[in-house]
Amino acid sequence: MVKGYTRPCTTGNCKPKKRRVARILQVCVWLHTTFNQPYMPGLAESRRQPPMNQRLAHVTLIVRDYDEAIAFYTKVLGFALDSDLDMGDGKRWVVVSPPGAAGCGLLLAEAKTEEEKQAVGRQGAGRIWLFLHTDNFWRDYPVM
Repeated sequence: MVKGYTRPCTTGNCKPKKRRVARILQVCVWLHTTFNQPYMPGLAESRRQPPMNQRLAHVTLIVRDYDEAIAFYTKVLGFALDSDLDMGDGKRWVVVSPPGAAGCGLLLAEAKTEEEKQAVGRQGAGRIWLFLHTDNFWRDYPVM
């Protein structure tokens, strides 16, 4: 039995799927010898099309309270409040971003469950999680 391609026979009437496995191996060998790289679905299409233009839009940050977090990010760190929409049921769509940022913003999510409340301030599981770049460290350091 080849792992990943066949199931163990439980009825005794099973035929091995050797032809299918052999054909897959032939295709993989042909792709490797033709393109000198392993088989990857969509490889031929990616060679004809320009690469996708992708970026991170938001990173979710769990906070104790929406208004407390908005005050901290906008008044202390000088972030812009990009969005503050009421979604109903006590949920809001709150996005803040650093000044001059053309990319990723922080989506603030208020902790509701006990598990979420325990995760406030621990999103990186004790590791450094987010990096904020600045054009003048000594100007921004005393403010933070």
